[in-house]
Amino acid sequence: MNYREAQRQKVEGIRQSVFRDPGQGVFFEKEREFVLKDAALNLWGGIRDDAKKYFADYGISWWKSDNGGPTGHLLSSQVACLNHLYFARQRKEVATAILKQIHPGISEAMIIDTGSLLSQR
Repeated sequence: MNYREAQRQKVEGIRQSVFRDPGQGVFFEKEREFVLKDAALNLWGGIRDDAKKYFADYGISWWKSDNGGPTGHLLSSQVACLNHLYFARQRKEVATAILKQIHPGISEAMIIDTGSLLSQR
């Protein structure tokens, strides 16, 4: 068994208890055990609405999504990155702590008004 198959089996084993979703979501036109029926559940609840709004507001594409939202594929690297890092954009102190680990000379993260940048285009 290769790594990818081992990971699919792992998420299939925890899918019901973690996501409360039966699986069998559609991916490449076929129902699959490792794809959530309710794809939105793939995003952590603490970021779900904000991330979906941010992607819609800025025209960011969701990976392999037919529903205009996050994929239900439980091995999506895009969803994994969002679930692990997106909250940092919502919390200045967390972003500052991460940046200080990259370079100790950084004093604080700055909030960037992305809305005004887009209106200038």
